[in-house]
Amino acid sequence: MKKLLILLTFIFAFGIVQSQIGRYPYSKGIAEAGGSSWPVTDDFNSYEAASSLAGQGNWAQEENAMRCTGTAISSYVSGDESCIFYNVAINANQYASIDCSGTNSDQIGIAVRIGGGAEGDYYAYVSKQNFRYLYRVDNGSPTTLGSVYDNTPTISMKLSASGSTISCYIDKGEGWVLDSDLSNTADGTFSDATYGTGYVGVAGYGNAVQRLGDNWEGGEL
Repeated sequence: MKKLLILLTFIFAFGIVQSQIGRYPYSKGIAEAGGSSWPVTDDFNSYEAASSLAGQGNWAQEENAMRCTGTAISSYVSGDESCIFYNVAINANQYASIDCSGTNSDQIGIAVRIGGGAEGDYYAYVSKQNFRYLYRVDNGSPTTLGSVYDNTPTISMKLSASGSTISCYIDKGEGWVLDSDLSNTADGTFSDATYGTGYVGVAGYGNAVQRLGDNWEGGEL
């Protein structure tokens, strides 16, 4: 009788454990694809100066190279675009933001819906000293969707994609607002359904450490 009670107690306890495993199959720190791993931030302070951003942590190369300065990032290819993506699955509705500074004609910014296969397919929102641009890049070839002259070297920029709506935001120290001065856009938004999914990341043009990006954030909408 005593052995039977012990056996029944063991079976009951084992059933409770299994029911809890069914409810919580992973530890809380492990995120499923497109799940609780977002938002992600990176201030680029932990990477060695003059090293490539691709290969650091979860960063991977989509098109050409970008480099670390020890506290920020810059583009790294003369006369060509660069794009590096954060290689963690994310929902189709997504955003990325970055702080831009420095006085140079080369560009730095963010990208969304990056293909992730080194094809050079993505949307990019970048700035140089006195211009901002919204691009769609197809197989490494950029098409300008919008642009604006604005001599504001230090600025925060955010690009979001929700459905077929691509939205550009700026922050000059007073909070996020749509970049309504972008040409060919409806108050800073643009409708384009070429790319419906992909990764988030950073983008740039040229080869100059005078134009820097810092305090990147990517996340889901």
